Amino acid sequence: MEVAVQAIAANDASDQRQYEYHIARLKLDAENRDKRRRILSQVLCSGIIITFVFGCLILGMAFWGAEAQSETASKLLDTIGTAIGGIDVYLVARAIFRYTTRDTQDD
Repeated sequence: MEVAVQAIAANDASDQRQYEYHIARLKLDAENRDKRRRILSQVLCSGIIITFVFGCLILGMAFWGAEAQSETASKLLDTIGTAIGGIDVYLVARAIFRYTTRDTQDD
């Protein structure tokens, strides 16, 4: 009887250690996920701010800059517009491809 009680106590202690390990692992995973989200948020905000400042600079050069600056800024805006248009076409084509090739299983 004594051996059975000790075996149950050892098993309970082992279960408790496993529980504590898994809880600690879940907390660590949650902390890491929060850190990644914060970093991603900071990177996105920084990118948006930099893009806004660059856009204002280019537009300012296009409208109020010297003739050479205005011409250069206009060419940059034209190139950027073409690139954005190309990216949009790619994204639309990809969305259409995914929509037409998706698996249509009845739920």
